[in-house]
Amino acid sequence: MPSANPSGKPAAAQQKQAITQLAQTGKLEEARKRCVQLCEKHPNDAEAWFLLGAIHGANNDYVEAESCCRRALALAPDHAPLHFNLAVALAQQNKTREAAREFQQAIRLAPAYRDAHRELGNALSNLSDYAEAVASYEKAIELGEHGAVAFSGLAHAYRQTGRLDEAANMFQKALALEPDHEQTLHGYGRLLIHTYKFDRAIELLEAATRRRPRAIPLLLLLSIAYQEQGEADRARHIYERILKMDPQCVDAQVGLAGMLALQGEYDTARGMLEPVLREHPDNATAKTTFATFALQFKAAEQALELSEKEIAREDTPDKIKARFHFAIAKIREKEGDLDTAFHHYKLGNELRGAHFDHASFEHMFNLIMQSFSAEKIAALPRSSNESGNFIFIVGMPRSGTSLAEHILASHPAVHGAGELRDINYMVDSLHLKMGSPVPYPQCLDQIDTRLLNKLAQQYADQMKARAPSGFTHFTDKLPINFIHIGFIRLLFPNAPIVHCTRDPRDTCLSCYFQMFSGELPFAYSLSDLGKFYRLYEKMMAHWNGVMERPIHVLNYEAMVENQESETRKLVAYCGLDWDDDCLNFHNTRRTVATASYDQVRRPMYKGSVGRWKAYEKHLGPLLEALQPETKPT
Repeated sequence: MPSANPSGKPAAAQQKQAITQLAQTGKLEEARKRCVQLCEKHPNDAEAWFLLGAIHGANNDYVEAESCCRRALALAPDHAPLHFNLAVALAQQNKTREAAREFQQAIRLAPAYRDAHRELGNALSNLSDYAEAVASYEKAIELGEHGAVAFSGLAHAYRQTGRLDEAANMFQKALALEPDHEQTLHGYGRLLIHTYKFDRAIELLEAATRRRPRAIPLLLLLSIAYQEQGEADRARHIYERILKMDPQCVDAQVGLAGMLALQGEYDTARGMLEPVLREHPDNATAKTTFATFALQFKAAEQALELSEKEIAREDTPDKIKARFHFAIAKIREKEGDLDTAFHHYKLGNELRGAHFDHASFEHMFNLIMQSFSAEKIAALPRSSNESGNFIFIVGMPRSGTSLAEHILASHPAVHGAGELRDINYMVDSLHLKMGSPVPYPQCLDQIDTRLLNKLAQQYADQMKARAPSGFTHFTDKLPINFIHIGFIRLLFPNAPIVHCTRDPRDTCLSCYFQMFSGELPFAYSLSDLGKFYRLYEKMMAHWNGVMERPIHVLNYEAMVENQESETRKLVAYCGLDWDDDCLNFHNTRRTVATASYDQVRRPMYKGSVGRWKAYEKHLGPLLEALQPETKPT
């Protein structure tokens, strides 16, 4: 009998073509049934098993997809696309290491296999092998891969290997291709927050969530950006908005609980956290938040049990263990067991894994002081902004800057903006704005009034945009801005600058006892703290010697002893009329997102003065580092 095959193709090939067409038109179940029949009829047909595996993959049945790919590879072991499909099926089952090996085998068989290089990059990133992931993504792009997934994946790998500028560039390329690609928006937003570019993160995520108002991961990140910016009410509003859309969103529940605690609503915060801890016992953020606020929650015993259990677990990351050590230390200190408290503070600091490069900091400080010598300051231009409405509060961390801001923010004319990074952004990018090949501070030789006016106006506009209406004065209390007092006075020649001081031993010990959210590499070793304090002292002595307008010194111990007198001097220096609310600062309701969130809600007290004495036997490295340097005779 003659063949009924007008195309001349073998019957099996015709069947495969028909099955492929069914799959491509979404008729997956019919395609699967026909392909199963084909495989039963032709069990040694590798292409048929390959096709059946692809259909199972399209149906999200990755276990069957893996089985079919392995059956096909037994028949055709050198077929690169088969290894690729097997790798995809394995990756979808979280068998990431096996998947990486199969992607690598596909590449060995077909070195120009672009998709395999891209997906290998994804697998290596998931294995935290970021250096190799970078190589894979870069090879995929070299071979012509221009999708948002590859650019976004490469950006993430760059970030993890510390190549932050290149990461930002790749995220931007990915967004140019797909402006609503959620993975890219989330990754770029996280990078901007990580590099303290909160304004840009907020701008990016606000625009994205206007286009995608139900994108909860992006809304969660936006709330974090607002929180880091110091805009607690906006962060809280977003958490509440998420919970209206999804009342079971655990991340929003925990985030809102943390915000409530920072705003002093401890009972409500605890009431939100406890159900999460019961229903989601592995939620690390819920556990660390509960432990951090244990004393305010009046839940010390519960927090101790939780913290000790988490520290004992081998799978708890070191940075999370550090948080639990700090929580235990606070509780033991409250109980009066100071040796145990110090032991846990020490363990927590050691787990932070920070490295303080004293030589680099010293070099930077010396460059800044040289660039702002008395002679150079006299020759440098100033902006035309004569406003004294922006008040800069500087000093060592834990020296009383939050207290100073809270006192001033209790005045009806003053908005406390918190710790802003605006000045840091400006100095980091100053040379780019000037087209200078040398960075700040060496580029100051080329600065002019026009640029200073532009930067001063930009700062003023951003500050006022953050604040509610009705305020005339604004505080910026990033302590580390003491480094940039010279640049601040170029922008705002009449700006009040408040320098907070405190006994250096209490200051450094308080830093050592604080789990900072940001990166302060000098704060995790007593010796490093003493060395950094000496650099800070030298810098402040320099500014006091060269600044034309005086810097106001607000000493913590003097404030404790003579609250009204010191407060009146502070308010007058800032150009404000007296207001009695400045003495009753503890009654002012505002979010304090720094380590002093609890202290500023109490009246002035002396408990922190001389705190170091109780720990003196542990403080040898600090006390030695704080000693003045002796020069050889």
